[in-house]
Amino acid sequence: MKVTSCVESGLPTRQKVFFVSWMLRMEETLDSGSMQSGSSGRSCSKGCLFFLIGAIVLCVAGVVLVNMAMNDFMRAVVVGKTGPVTSPADWPQPLKDLVTDAKSTKIDVYVLQVHQMNGAVDPEYIWQMRATPGLLELIKTRWKLSPIPTPDYGVFCGKSNLSGDSTPDWWSPKANVGTQFYACATCLAGEKGAQFQVAYDVKRGTIFVRYYDNF
Repeated sequence: MKVTSCVESGLPTRQKVFFVSWMLRMEETLDSGSMQSGSSGRSCSKGCLFFLIGAIVLCVAGVVLVNMAMNDFMRAVVVGKTGPVTSPADWPQPLKDLVTDAKSTKIDVYVLQVHQMNGAVDPEYIWQMRATPGLLELIKTRWKLSPIPTPDYGVFCGKSNLSGDSTPDWWSPKANVGTQFYACATCLAGEKGAQFQVAYDVKRGTIFVRYYDNF
């Protein structure tokens, strides 16, 4: 809008001054409105961008939380409870039966540690006992053990092949040279049922047992 065109018109001087002043105010109002509109547009764009970023973050967080919940659920179903077993009442049944048989034959049993490595589909336990007189022979007879080479899989390499959990620090059946290893007939035949693998550390006078049941 050109103010000079009004000045050059044939209007009287007082009217020209009033008209020019009015036109200048209108021009300032339009310019101010244009600036506010631009600022409002930029604010709207920033608000939309923040909203979009927030929505994306919430979606990603939701996916992560759902995935964690599903992993926990699947582990509870497939792996179940794992960890140290502190109460004899919670020992696996084969260990309870072994203690009962040992007592009936006057053999002392000192169970040092028991740990559950897998607790759902295929229960898996490891434990450590003192090699008291007559205990190893009782175990060999009861579980029908035969000598085997040093195992190189599963808990004998520090991790359960069922749950993926690492073995506790006290589980060290391969620490000394000369340790004797045994496996039960069911295990050697690849059959279903109770499986026993035993390590006898002669140097430390300790027996390590891995038991699981792939029924």
